[in-house]
Amino acid sequence: MTCDEAKILLHALLDNELDAGHAREVEAHIAGCPDCAAEFAAQREMQRVLADTDLRYAAPASLRARIEASLP
Repeated sequence: MTCDEAKILLHALLDNELDAGHAREVEAHIAGCPDCAAEFAAQREMQRVLADTDLRYAAPASLRARIEASLP
């Protein structure tokens, strides 16, 4: 597997979207490639930071009431 091929699949590996065969291929490549391993680690850290951040916005109740009132 080349670095270009692996980099395309890093997100899918991170999100557990690869079948077992492709996951093993990417993991084997990462194990032997410091550049791809660093990229994967950076993506994993980004995923962790985003998961720990409260990015939800609670809309005011008045907005919900206006939307519900406008529905037929």
